Amino acid sequence: MSEMQAVVGEVSRKIEALENNRRKLVKAIREIKDFEFRVGDLTRDRVINPVKKVKVNCKVCGVDGGLQARSFHGIDVIVVRAVGVCMNYADGRVESVKYYQPPAPRVLSAETASDAELVFLSGIHRMIEEAGRVVEVIREESPDYLLLDGPISTPQHFGCKNYVS
Repeated sequence: MSEMQAVVGEVSRKIEALENNRRKLVKAIREIKDFEFRVGDLTRDRVINPVKKVKVNCKVCGVDGGLQARSFHGIDVIVVRAVGVCMNYADGRVESVKYYQPPAPRVLSAETASDAELVFLSGIHRMIEEAGRVVEVIREESPDYLLLDGPISTPQHFGCKNYVS
């Protein structure tokens, strides 16, 4: 049990150090928030710029996926999952939220000749999973806006009129 306590203690110290660094960064940014700062057309006038609040009335959905791939002796294992969430906004407030996720990730086995082939194959399986979730979300929800991350970058092919990738 003492070995377990040592590991937990080490993880706790690392998390604490990361949180301390995050606090220092936030403090530094707050101190220079009104500093005049401009890099060509890439930045605004200050380090922190106020954002105008807008009361939206629309349905926004997002889809993202993840994967794990490991090569073992004679077999490769690929685990993929894609999830979606849809938020219906009325008068600038979230009126309802619906989640689209499988009960468990999809687990696949493969036999690849190299690490590069495993990376490529696992990426393909992730894209297939994400595309399926995008189709499901659009068919069920007909969102006004669709937010995507990753390799799926042309959702107009799925029938969505507004998207951010």
